[in-house]
Amino acid sequence: MRYVSEVYEPDPWGQLRQFQPLISDSTFTQEDFQSFTPQEKVEIRRSLQGFKRLVYENYDPDEEQQEFIEERLDYLSKAVDRLNRFDWRALAVSVVIGIGINLSVDTSTGAVLLRLLEQAFRSVRLFLT
Repeated sequence: MRYVSEVYEPDPWGQLRQFQPLISDSTFTQEDFQSFTPQEKVEIRRSLQGFKRLVYENYDPDEEQQEFIEERLDYLSKAVDRLNRFDWRALAVSVVIGIGINLSVDTSTGAVLLRLLEQAFRSVRLFLT
């Protein structure tokens, strides 16, 4: 009986694998711990706005959820000024997970949320390396 109940429980490691494009298992480089350039900051903020637009279009969040999304993405946007690339990327993963939880998405819908983030950040090299 325990096996049957475990089969239907979410697999946290499986869910984490969805974020693999954002999480690198390679060794750290010097660049990972550098600050963003002024141009990268502009591109990241533009990409965050694009991500927000995509989330609104695909999930139609209610007013309370929109406020939550706005707060988290605003915090993430401001964080580019104080965090290095590595720390900011970790914060971005945390923010996206939080948005997914707030939107009450399931595992497959969470994967869509991640693809929206990748789509919004397509022009930013940050998530492609």
